[in-house]
Amino acid sequence: MNVYLLQFVNGIGVGMLYFLLAVGLSIVFGLLRFVNFAHGAFYLLGAYFCYQAMQWSMNFWSALVVVPIVVAVIAWIVEKVVLRHVYAQQHEFHILATVGLALVTQYVFGDGLLSAAKNIFKEKGIEHVGNSYHSLNEKEFSGYLTNAVAAKPDVLLILNFGSQSSDTLRQAVSFGMKNNCTILMAWASGLEQFEALGPEICEGVYFGAQYWHAVDTPLNQDLVKRVNAAYKSNPNYSLAGSYICTKILLDGIVKAGTADPKKVVAALQGMKYSGLTGPEEIRAGDHQVLKNYYLLKGKPKSKMKDKDDYADIVSSGQSFLPLDKTQCKLA
Repeated sequence: MNVYLLQFVNGIGVGMLYFLLAVGLSIVFGLLRFVNFAHGAFYLLGAYFCYQAMQWSMNFWSALVVVPIVVAVIAWIVEKVVLRHVYAQQHEFHILATVGLALVTQYVFGDGLLSAAKNIFKEKGIEHVGNSYHSLNEKEFSGYLTNAVAAKPDVLLILNFGSQSSDTLRQAVSFGMKNNCTILMAWASGLEQFEALGPEICEGVYFGAQYWHAVDTPLNQDLVKRVNAAYKSNPNYSLAGSYICTKILLDGIVKAGTADPKKVVAALQGMKYSGLTGPEEIRAGDHQVLKNYYLLKGKPKSKMKDKDDYADIVSSGQSFLPLDKTQCKLA
């Protein structure tokens, strides 16, 4: 029954997305007489840039102000360079131009993880039996998972992220793939994602994670204690990330003896410190933070010690590209 309920909820969600797309398309066409299949892609760019801005330590409200301006500038450039030249053409040209824009927008960000994974497969002698690409606004993964089941893999590697990785995992479990292969989600967003998925979905699944509240380091134990005392809950990845970024900046200001940005940056370059994951370092050549990444395994609900004890830490380690392979301009 749970499988049918899951499919029903997925169907409602997909149907609502199609409704919103149809309304947006009809409004643009009704006002401008222009068939624009790329309008959703610009919302997607906005979401992506907002996420990246927050990863770069910008708070949500600042990103909410800055990102729409950035997307508006990109849209203005696209209108000048591409769309203006097809206004007077038939609608078929509108469709071709805007669908092309949407495809470029949706697929250009997703190839990095797959390329890195293929390199690791080659290095470790792992046979790669196939992969599927999907757009960044995809919600229904049954077609991709059907192909994955047909390939009979030993491991299903999920390389998307956020709500899409959750949707992929839910649907993979509903397909019974946990019974036939090992499932690994390479990039999990931490405690909040486990809470959304629930222990039944997470049991036996492997997750890669930047942070987990059970990490046994002095700074993390102190953070967990403080958060529990203040909020009666454990810190999730968002809270922990905000905390450590703020702490690093404040430590940099103290080290530099000033809040001048250039001097703070210089003070942070090469800085070694005790972080939430243990000894951490900001590599001077590209400002990459060298820290542990964690492999978690979802626990059965019957073995959870408390409401947040969703997974055990199986292993941890570091694996960073050398400077000359990062393609970073700083390097």
